[in-house]
Amino acid sequence: MNIVFKDFAEKSAALRKDVRGGLAVIAAIAIPVIAGAVGAAVDYNRIHNAQGQLDSAVDTATQSVATMLEQLPDPAAEGNRYFNANFPADYLGAKLVLNTDGQPLSISHQKVNHELQVEGYAAADLPLLFGGLIGKDTYHISHKAIVARATKRNVNIVAVTDFSPSMCTLSPGSAQEAGLPTDGKAVGDTGGDSGDSGVAGKSGDSSSGSGLGMPGGASSSGGLGGVEAGSSSSSGGTKLDPALLDKAAIDQAKAESAAKVGTPSEIDSPVRFIPDPNCTKLAALKLALKKFINHVFNNSALESIKIGIVPYNHKLRFPNPNNIPPTLANAEAPSENYYTDFSDAEPLPAIVPLTTDRQALLDAVDAFELSFQGKGWTRSNLGTRAAALMLDPDYHQYFGGAEPSGFDDPNAENIIVIMTDGANTGAAFGEIDGDTSKQYIYVNKADMDDQRDVCAQLKKPTSEGGGNITIFTVVFDVKDTDYIDNESQNISGIETTGGLWIKDVLGKCASNKQFSFDVPATGADGSSGSPESEIEKVYYAIASYLYRLRFVY
Repeated sequence: MNIVFKDFAEKSAALRKDVRGGLAVIAAIAIPVIAGAVGAAVDYNRIHNAQGQLDSAVDTATQSVATMLEQLPDPAAEGNRYFNANFPADYLGAKLVLNTDGQPLSISHQKVNHELQVEGYAAADLPLLFGGLIGKDTYHISHKAIVARATKRNVNIVAVTDFSPSMCTLSPGSAQEAGLPTDGKAVGDTGGDSGDSGVAGKSGDSSSGSGLGMPGGASSSGGLGGVEAGSSSSSGGTKLDPALLDKAAIDQAKAESAAKVGTPSEIDSPVRFIPDPNCTKLAALKLALKKFINHVFNNSALESIKIGIVPYNHKLRFPNPNNIPPTLANAEAPSENYYTDFSDAEPLPAIVPLTTDRQALLDAVDAFELSFQGKGWTRSNLGTRAAALMLDPDYHQYFGGAEPSGFDDPNAENIIVIMTDGANTGAAFGEIDGDTSKQYIYVNKADMDDQRDVCAQLKKPTSEGGGNITIFTVVFDVKDTDYIDNESQNISGIETTGGLWIKDVLGKCASNKQFSFDVPATGADGSSGSPESEIEKVYYAIASYLYRLRFVY
């Protein structure tokens, strides 16, 4: 018996030492496992890519529909157009699951807690390359997106719009393209014989209350007390020396300024403007304003929409010139009559009060007229102050129209859009012996500083005496080197160049950098019948702010 066991043990030891054919056995066991793992990795990658593409397609389509819902005759068709562009048919072999309308993307919308919500949903079956190994030939993928309009229910907007005559002029390059004369005999921001362009800095009547205390003024109960009181000097900054009425002296002063800034090519003549009888820039602005008005009123997520317009040059025409805020009237320089005498500011449209009437606004814009032979210079700060007052219920009586929501309404948003085509300026004179080429324009430091200070106050929260107002700014057809100044106001650096200066001031005026726009001029062929102008795109983008979206699913 021991011999038998001994023989078995020896043969077993020999068998253990024999490894021939072991690799084949291991391979037979491992290959299916490895193949399954590789197949699973390939299919997982396909699933991951297909799901990501589906997610992106549904999100993009839903967001696009939410942005343009009111303008779309068939939101579902438009949504599917966007979806199909981002998730092509048979993407990775996926078979889209069609809804009852035979479309891959389902679109619906509803109002939820004063928000407009748009929902998009799509699904597909993705074939698996190695799924058969585990008895699964396809994998189901789907995605749902819900996009909500994050807007306030009540919106009050005032568009502050430049109506200086330079809106009917072109830069030399544009004028040449349009076949207009470029000899420098042009009317820019002319303003008669006076260089005065400021409002006396009276603070107005002091009264108690939680008003919005503006620079140069005290608070009034519950409102924007002090906004109406101008803070700039009645002399509009230091006047130019009378010797500059001499043509040779003008040329010399310009040459000296050019030498300081180093851009003489920008100031070949005392005036940079060329007459544009077609008022190309104004025509583009009018189209932009109308597109803006329509886009805002088309927003069905809003319950109340009120829009007003403040056209300005260096003066303002209230709806009733005999009914203007008392402290505003008292603050003006006695000889200027900024709100009652428009003989040196024509043509200047009247302020359009806040209104809920879309057509009335469109008609008012259509009626706006201007001429390159007009008078007036630029004071955007004056227009901004009036806009702030228009948004204050305490001053409703001076504007008429719809009553604003006020600054403490949690469901309201107050917006001011400030547009200018140049720096705040004064004009030393207009014509001499009928020759407009002798005019001289200078940047008004007092008004530039006032614009900056007014914006800063308006943006502050109501708890700090501000209006919590959202501000957009638009600089239209302004070159960095516009209005090269002399040393009359003791300024230096960026302030010697009106273009850079106003871009800096209004850039800081805006609520954030994304709300400040620097827009080139429309082409010489005008905007009517031509491709959409840049100014139209900007105003449309500003209106789209009220359509701002957020994903809630």
